[in-house]
Amino acid sequence: MTEPQKARSPERGSEAFAEHTHNVVDFATARDSGKAIASLKARFAIAGHQVYDGGNNDFIVTRWGMSRYCAGLDELRMFARVLGVDRG
Repeated sequence: MTEPQKARSPERGSEAFAEHTHNVVDFATARDSGKAIASLKARFAIAGHQVYDGGNNDFIVTRWGMSRYCAGLDELRMFARVLGVDRG
């Protein structure tokens, strides 16, 4: 029988390392997206709405005992424009 080979992490400078790390999150984009979400939530709050994170990049907007589900940031922006919260 052969022994199982130990998994090796790719070495820096090798092609395997470049392939392995090409799916790294762009932190600048994530930070900017976080700022956009925070800004939009603040605009909703000023207008009297509460925005809750759903956990899957989705949102629930509530006011006066009613709620609206938004499947993503684009949908949240569209709803903000409908309400006049975001003039975008």
